Amino acid sequence: MKDLLVALILTAAGVIDLRKRQVTRITKILLISLIPFGFKTINLWGAIIAIPFFVAAYYGGIGGGDAKAILILGILLGYERAFATVCLGCTMFAAVSKVIELVKRQRDLEFPIMPYLAAGYILQLILGVYIT
Repeated sequence: MKDLLVALILTAAGVIDLRKRQVTRITKILLISLIPFGFKTINLWGAIIAIPFFVAAYYGGIGGGDAKAILILGILLGYERAFATVCLGCTMFAAVSKVIELVKRQRDLEFPIMPYLAAGYILQLILGVYIT
Protein backbone atom coordinates (compact mmCIF):
# COMPACT_ATOMS: atom_id res chain seq x y z
CA MET A 1 0.00 0.00 0.00
CA LYS A 2 2.84 2.36 0.89
CA ASP A 3 4.50 1.70 -2.47
CA LEU A 4 1.29 2.59 -4.29
CA LEU A 5 0.94 5.85 -2.33
CA VAL A 6 4.56 6.80 -3.03
CA ALA A 7 4.05 6.06 -6.73
CA LEU A 8 0.90 8.20 -6.83
CA ILE A 9 2.54 11.10 -4.97
CA LEU A 10 5.62 10.99 -7.23
CA THR A 11 3.48 10.79 -10.36
CA ALA A 12 1.42 13.79 -9.25
CA ALA A 13 4.65 15.63 -8.39
CA GLY A 14 5.97 14.81 -11.85
CA VAL A 15 2.89 16.27 -13.52
CA ILE A 16 3.10 19.42 -11.40
CA ASP A 17 6.83 19.72 -12.13
CA LEU A 18 6.15 19.43 -15.85
CA ARG A 19 3.52 22.19 -15.73
CA LYS A 20 4.86 24.60 -13.11
CA ARG A 21 8.54 23.67 -12.88
CA GLN A 22 8.39 23.30 -9.10
CA VAL A 23 8.11 20.65 -6.41
CA THR A 24 5.34 21.76 -4.10
CA ARG A 25 5.39 21.70 -0.30
CA ILE A 26 2.40 19.40 -0.23
CA THR A 27 4.39 16.80 -2.19
CA LYS A 28 7.16 16.87 0.39
CA ILE A 29 4.68 16.84 3.30
CA LEU A 30 2.86 13.83 1.84
CA LEU A 31 6.13 11.94 1.38
CA ILE A 32 7.25 12.83 4.93
CA SER A 33 3.93 11.60 6.30
CA LEU A 34 4.68 8.13 4.90
CA ILE A 35 8.07 7.81 6.64
CA PRO A 36 6.73 6.37 9.95
CA PHE A 37 5.07 3.44 8.18
CA GLY A 38 7.61 0.62 8.09
CA PHE A 39 10.47 2.91 9.17
CA LYS A 40 13.79 1.39 10.14
CA THR A 41 16.66 3.46 11.51
CA ILE A 42 18.93 2.08 8.80
CA ASN A 43 16.75 3.97 6.27
CA LEU A 44 18.39 7.19 7.46
CA TRP A 45 21.43 6.20 5.39
CA GLY A 46 19.25 6.87 2.35
CA ALA A 47 19.77 10.58 2.98
CA ILE A 48 23.28 10.19 1.54
CA ILE A 49 21.69 9.84 -1.91
CA ALA A 50 20.67 13.51 -1.78
CA ILE A 51 24.15 14.99 -1.20
CA PRO A 52 25.10 15.37 -4.89
CA PHE A 53 21.69 16.90 -5.59
CA PHE A 54 22.13 19.50 -2.84
CA VAL A 55 25.53 20.37 -4.31
CA ALA A 56 23.91 20.72 -7.75
CA ALA A 57 21.14 22.86 -6.24
CA TYR A 58 23.73 25.11 -4.57
CA TYR A 59 25.45 25.72 -7.90
CA GLY A 60 22.17 26.17 -9.79
CA GLY A 61 22.05 22.81 -11.58
CA ILE A 62 18.69 21.76 -10.17
CA GLY A 63 16.06 23.26 -7.91
CA GLY A 64 16.16 23.03 -4.14
CA GLY A 65 12.75 21.37 -4.08
CA ASP A 66 14.07 18.51 -6.19
CA ALA A 67 16.98 17.98 -3.79
CA LYS A 68 14.66 18.05 -0.76
CA ALA A 69 12.29 15.57 -2.39
CA ILE A 70 15.22 13.23 -3.10
CA LEU A 71 16.37 13.57 0.52
CA ILE A 72 12.90 12.61 1.75
CA LEU A 73 12.72 9.78 -0.77
CA GLY A 74 16.08 8.48 0.46
CA ILE A 75 14.89 8.35 4.06
CA LEU A 76 11.51 6.93 3.06
CA LEU A 77 12.88 4.12 0.88
CA GLY A 78 16.25 3.46 2.44
CA TYR A 79 19.60 3.53 0.70
CA GLU A 80 19.24 0.56 -1.65
CA ARG A 81 15.79 1.33 -3.05
CA ALA A 82 16.47 5.07 -3.22
CA PHE A 83 19.75 4.44 -5.04
CA ALA A 84 17.99 2.20 -7.57
CA THR A 85 15.19 4.76 -8.02
CA VAL A 86 17.54 7.69 -8.50
CA CYS A 87 19.86 5.76 -10.86
CA LEU A 88 16.99 4.58 -13.05
CA GLY A 89 15.34 8.02 -13.01
CA CYS A 90 18.54 9.92 -13.78
CA THR A 91 19.43 7.50 -16.58
CA MET A 92 16.05 8.11 -18.21
CA PHE A 93 16.40 11.84 -17.56
CA ALA A 94 19.82 12.00 -19.24
CA ALA A 95 18.73 9.97 -22.27
CA VAL A 96 15.46 11.79 -22.89
CA SER A 97 16.88 15.27 -22.29
CA LYS A 98 19.78 14.60 -24.67
CA VAL A 99 17.43 13.38 -27.40
CA ILE A 100 15.21 16.46 -26.96
CA GLU A 101 18.24 18.77 -27.12
CA LEU A 102 19.44 17.07 -30.30
CA VAL A 103 15.99 17.25 -31.92
CA LYS A 104 15.46 20.91 -30.99
CA ARG A 105 19.10 21.72 -31.77
CA GLN A 106 19.39 23.81 -28.66
CA ARG A 107 21.63 23.51 -25.65
CA ASP A 108 21.04 24.48 -22.04
CA LEU A 109 17.36 23.64 -22.02
CA GLU A 110 15.75 23.14 -18.61
CA PHE A 111 14.01 19.87 -17.86
CA PRO A 112 12.01 18.82 -14.79
CA ILE A 113 13.46 15.83 -12.95
CA MET A 114 10.47 14.67 -10.87
CA PRO A 115 8.70 12.87 -13.76
CA TYR A 116 11.83 10.78 -14.26
CA LEU A 117 12.15 10.02 -10.55
CA ALA A 118 8.52 8.87 -10.58
CA ALA A 119 9.25 6.67 -13.58
CA GLY A 120 12.43 5.37 -11.93
CA TYR A 121 10.49 4.48 -8.79
CA ILE A 122 7.76 2.69 -10.73
CA LEU A 123 10.35 0.86 -12.84
CA GLN A 124 12.22 -0.12 -9.67
CA LEU A 125 8.98 -1.56 -8.29
CA ILE A 126 8.21 -3.49 -11.48
CA LEU A 127 11.71 -4.89 -11.92
CA GLY A 128 12.25 -5.45 -8.23
CA VAL A 129 15.61 -3.76 -8.50
CA TYR A 130 17.53 -3.83 -5.24
CA ILE A 131 21.20 -3.14 -5.04
CA THR A 132 22.83 -5.68 -2.73
